[in-house]
Amino acid sequence: MEWSVELLDDRVRDELEALPPDMQARFRRIVELIRGYGLERVKNPK
Repeated sequence: MEWSVELLDDRVRDELEALPPDMQARFRRIVELIRGYGLERVKNPK
């Protein structure tokens, strides 16, 4: 089963788009991990 990740609203989207490109890329990577493996399996890096 593939997970779906949704943003709360346009304000959140605007804030994400205002982030530096490297932080946007990190966020997109986390979203892809959640979609592929599920939230329970994505852990905080140490």
